[in-house]
Formats: sequence, C-alpha cells, structure tokens
Amino acid sequence: MTESDFVLNARLKQDTFFIRDMTLSTLLLMNNAHIPWVILVPKRDDVTSILDLSSADYDILTSEIRHVAQLMQNLFNPERLNIASLGNVVSQMHWHIVCRFTDDICFPKPVWGNIPDMPYEAERANNIIQRIQDVLK
Repeated sequence: MTESDFVLNARLKQDTFFIRDMTLSTLLLMNNAHIPWVILVPKRDDVTSILDLSSADYDILTSEIRHVAQLMQNLFNPERLNIASLGNVVSQMHWHIVCRFTDDICFPKPVWGNIPDMPYEAERANNIIQRIQDVLK
C-alpha cells in the first residue's frame, strides 16, 4: 500500500475538516465548535491499535502527537489537554487531542457522549485551520 492508497474512515471524514498531512498522519479538526479538538490518523490501512504499527511508525506517531499537543496547548491555553485513542465507534486507529476547560460544556465529564453537536461556522473553522497550519509551517 502506498500513502496515496490510504482511505480515511467515512465517519472521521464526515465529522472533521482536513488540516494537513504530516509525515505519518493526517491532521483533522473535529467539527464541534464547543471545544478545540483535533484528530491524528496514521495513514496506514488495517491499523486499529498502536501495536499494529512498526517501531519506526510508532516513533513518528508519538512525535506527531507530542508536537500537535504542544501546538494545541500554545494556541488555546487549555486547563487540561486530553490525549486518547478509543476506537469504540471507529476502529481505524486515530488519536484525539482535546482542549479542556473547567467552564466547557461538559466538564468534568469526557467529551464522548456528553457534548452536543455544534458544527463550526465556515469562517471560524477556516480561522482555526489557518492558525494551526501557520504554526506547522
């Protein structure tokens, strides 16, 4: 499989905005304006667990997670930064990096199942995407 053959899970594609491709992963913005939230998806087919990655890909992924987490911390200054890979609904391995604030809509509960849908207005989504892209240049 080549990187150009990679297919993003339909649910992830439906629920997110594309930000950019990184060395290993595709970086996406979750389409919920309540909370700054990005997702990293390694561009590898049939990967459902971190254990499915080669050692080299594992090292790249952990570096990308750390880099994006630091970016989110710097851009949004959350009180807490949650990093998780669940796979309960979408089995394609992906990592959530979620900014949390004590006054956010579902604090202290997890975002999964506790945050109502609130899609971004196009201008706001584009602004956030641009801010992230600018930092990643």
